[in-house]
Amino acid sequence: MAYSVVKDGEGIISVTYKDKVDLAERYSAVSDACKHIDDIAAVRLLIDVREVVVNMTLNEQKTFGNFLANKYELSEAKVAVLHKSDNNPNQAIDTYAYMQGYHLVEFTDPGEARLWLKGAIA
Repeated sequence: MAYSVVKDGEGIISVTYKDKVDLAERYSAVSDACKHIDDIAAVRLLIDVREVVVNMTLNEQKTFGNFLANKYELSEAKVAVLHKSDNNPNQAIDTYAYMQGYHLVEFTDPGEARLWLKGAIA
């Protein structure tokens, strides 16, 4: 499997991608992450794309971005996307999702991402 989903003791759901992922795997990861949601109003996601290789066309990335923005379980989610400082393989997906109202912020430091998700930094 090219991803893992874990919910930690602070309620942050981490989705970590490794290797190549296609559209079907992205949908599966969202489905698996949604299984960890207890309260839609308190969803905090840490999406780690530092090691991902996106195996999706631009149209598929747009479709997935729109899917994220319109997924009911994620409608109030606070999302931190963690990527390398010199490369964000999730850029197109992030852009399409953000344009549709998906609340995400991009980070290169995992500690800062977690602090933001916990509300410790703005």
